[in-house]
Parts: sequence; C-alpha cells; structure tokens
Amino acid sequence: MQRLARLFISAAVFTACLGSSIFCAPAPALANGYDVYASPLAWSPDGRYLAVAVGEAWPRGDVSEPGKLLLYTRDGRFAELASGSVGSPSFSPDGEKLSVVLDGRYVDYFLPRKDEPDLAGMASQTIGGTPDILDLRWNMRPDDEQELYWTRGERFYGCAVYAGILATSASPLSSPPPDSSVFAPVAAPDGSTLLCLMQGGLKGDPAYERVVRYNPADGSFTQLTKPQAREWDYHESNVVFVDEDTILFQRGGWGDWRLYRFELAEDKEYLEVADAQQPTLSTDARWLAFTRRDPQLKAQAEYDWEVPPTVWLRDRERGAEWQVSAPGVEAEYPALSPDGSKLAWLQKGDDGTPEVMLRSRAALLLH
Repeated sequence: MQRLARLFISAAVFTACLGSSIFCAPAPALANGYDVYASPLAWSPDGRYLAVAVGEAWPRGDVSEPGKLLLYTRDGRFAELASGSVGSPSFSPDGEKLSVVLDGRYVDYFLPRKDEPDLAGMASQTIGGTPDILDLRWNMRPDDEQELYWTRGERFYGCAVYAGILATSASPLSSPPPDSSVFAPVAAPDGSTLLCLMQGGLKGDPAYERVVRYNPADGSFTQLTKPQAREWDYHESNVVFVDEDTILFQRGGWGDWRLYRFELAEDKEYLEVADAQQPTLSTDARWLAFTRRDPQLKAQAEYDWEVPPTVWLRDRERGAEWQVSAPGVEAEYPALSPDGSKLAWLQKGDDGTPEVMLRSRAALLLH
C-alpha cells in the first residue's frame, strides 16, 4: 500500500524550507548509476520549487513506473501533480513551466505566480504524439528563445534527439547512425553547444555510452571522449556543464566510477574526482555534489556495486569535501539548488522505501 513517508530536513536550515511529507511506495530498487540519464529531481531556476518523480521501482534513472510527480515549495507546501509512468522533470529557463514525461508523452505544468499560491489549481497541458518519450531537457538558445529537447524511441535501439516546443510537430535533430542511439541531450548555459550520449553497435564502436557533440550545420555527431582500455565495459553519462567550454561527466563500470572534466577547446580531459558519479553543480560551478562508494568497503566486497553509494558535497574552489548522507545507506540522485544552498537526494529508507532527503549547505558546514 502506498503511504506517506518523512522528508528529512536538517535542524540548522534556511528560513523557508520544503515540506514535511512525500509520497513513498513499497519495494523500490534504486538505480546503480549505469543508466542514469535524467535525474528524477529538479529545482526551478530561482530555487522556489523542487520537483520529484518517485515510484515503486527504478528501471531507468529517468522514468519510474508506476510513480508520482510531486512539487514542493520552499514555504512547506506540496502537491501531487501526476501518477503513472512518470519521470525526467525539467523546468523552463524562465521558471514558468515544469515539463515531465508521463506515460510516454510530456506534460507541461504552468507554475503559479507569487500571488497565486494554490498548487492544486495549476493548469496543465498534455502533449500528444507517439508515447515513447524517454527524457526531457529545457534549454535557452543563444537568441534567448526557449527550446525543449527530448528523446524518442527505444533507448539502445535507434533512439533519436528531438527539439522544439510541441512533440507533435517536431522532427529529430538528426537520425542516429545505423544500429546506434543518441539520447540524454544537455546544452551549454548560453545554448551554444549541444552534447548527447551515443550508444552504437557499429563494428569497432565501443559498446556503451560516450559523449558526442551535435553540429546543427550538417546534423552530424562528433565523439568527444576517447575509448578506454576496457572498451567493452565502460559507460559515460551524467554530463553537466561547468561553463560554455567545460563539462563534467562520469565514466566507469562495475561500480568503479570517476568524474572527469573535459575542456572542449583543448579537446582534453582531466580527472576531477575519484570514486564518484552522478555529478550536480551549482550555477556558479563552485559547489559539486555527487555519489561515492566507500573505497575500503569496495575492497572487501566481492562485487563493488554491492557497496551502497552515499552523497557527498565538494567545494571546488577549496578542494574540501563532506559526506552528506548517512554511511552505509543507499543514497542517489543528488540535486543542488541553483545557488548551491540546498541539496536534495533520494535515499532508501529503513523499510526499503525511497525517501527524499534535504539538507542546507549552511547546516553541513557548521559541523
């Protein structure tokens, strides 16, 4: 039976905090980081709202089935907006809409203005089309126009990236190469560069995901990251922009993950953080949150993916790190608010149900 579970909030917190309860369902299995392409948690650009897609199981990091979409405000209110196969919440750059995948289509929720506090009365628009949308990502183009990217198709069997506002009328940016998929689009802050992940089955191609750049001039994709020694057993995902010329991404396999920094202009990559995955950055790129498996526990385990990941926060300016979530408790999908003052994540509860955790950076730094 579905029930409400606690939303944990640190004692020394910001003056206006998120609410006190959240949907929780039985028998979940949180993802292990292999297939996280779009986070189930998203903050609005101004940090006023936190959207959470949570459900009974996590077959992919982007879509939960069955699940529910909840929207929290920083003054403690929340509303259940949708239920079904739900995931990939994304706010428009102007902060006026929340878009989400619902049963393979996407739905726009129009956020209330400050003088309209009734979340239950939020207007919505369901976009039709083929019900096979997998993930969403809003972007602001260089001409200051907003654009929504999404992927359509079977994830590893010909998935393509689309762009536009209405899924019913848009065309794919470019068809993927034969036997390949292109998915998980992410754009630079100024909209000048669009990166994706590619998985291909062509002879000589690495078997798993790698980071590629999309060229709108000719519709081509260029691989940025280089194949590793274990081409058959590495994944690359969770791309985030530091700025227009620098990205972070995770690479690894079998529980052995690292975060790399890639300089687009130099065409070079550098190790950013060892034993880490699922990066999320504050807008100023100073604060980095990620998950990590304890190296000592990994050395003792037969399979290192059996070691539960925990959430960490890193000050990139000073190089200092803090473990945020409880040791030995599986915690995933960290999501930093744009100003880096708040950190939310999903954590497996005592009874195995997923719970949303929330902590302020100020409270963490006091310890």
